[in-house]
Amino acid sequence: GLDRFKAREKLWADLEETGLAVKKEPHTLRVPRSQRGGEVIEPLVSKHWFVHMEPLAEKALLAVEEKNLPLYLRDLRYTITG
Repeated sequence: GLDRFKAREKLWADLEETGLAVKKEPHTLRVPRSQRGGEVIEPLVSKHWFVHMEPLAEKALLAVEEKNLPLYLRDLRYTITG
């Protein structure tokens, strides 16, 4: 429940205390700010999802090699193959 700035300070202090801090050096960063109020805009952490592509790629390559690429034309209501 800490403010983000205080949380960063505490995190760094904890890293130094446990000997996990490697180095501290000045760094210039363009920080995005809100046009209306000038507040710092923090990145929003979101859940990402990933797709295991290998099975999909295998099927796609096989279809190309066998020249089996059906073309579905919704408006004409038929399928052209081969």
